[in-house]
Amino acid sequence: PLQVGLFAALWLVIGLISAYDTYLTVRFEESLEMMECNPIALWLLAYDKWSAATLVGLKFLGSMTVLGALGVCFWVRPRWGLTITLSIAVLQGALLAFLALG
Repeated sequence: PLQVGLFAALWLVIGLISAYDTYLTVRFEESLEMMECNPIALWLLAYDKWSAATLVGLKFLGSMTVLGALGVCFWVRPRWGLTITLSIAVLQGALLAFLALG
């Protein structure tokens, strides 16, 4: 029960930070060319004539894929699923800190 609750909380944190990052992409679309630090995101933006549509769609697809894979991983091997989910949550926390301070 404790593992399930911890997994659910971490899974939710990952999803919320991802949603916040996507919100910032849409909110500051007009200045992404100068503000975006991710070279893959910059390439996608340039590919789509600096529209955030492709980037947002792929961010959403990636987030849903990762969250689904984490759920399956936790279901099949709870200890591994929890460890991987914790690792990704820590990385998402670092992203949130970067976004908040940047």
